Amino acid sequence: SPGSPSWTNKFHHVVGVIHTNYKAYVRSHAPAGFLAAPLTAGVNCMVVQANCHRVMKLSGVLQEFHPGNEVVENVHGIRETFLLEGQRR
Repeated sequence: SPGSPSWTNKFHHVVGVIHTNYKAYVRSHAPAGFLAAPLTAGVNCMVVQANCHRVMKLSGVLQEFHPGNEVVENVHGIRETFLLEGQRR
């Protein structure tokens, strides 16, 4: 929420998993989408960069959010070893 610390200030390592192409959705569905899409992309970048150390995109067609700090990966659920590592830390 506005005025509260970002996730990156609260946690040592924040990974954002991005799965929806909001820029393309706005461009094709919103009134004047060709104008709203660049604004949406800019807001997306600001929010992601303010709250994530790394970004995992579920598709390569998604916009660039955090240059140099993002990867494209196929994710299906959460591995138990990942949860155990989180508990260990």
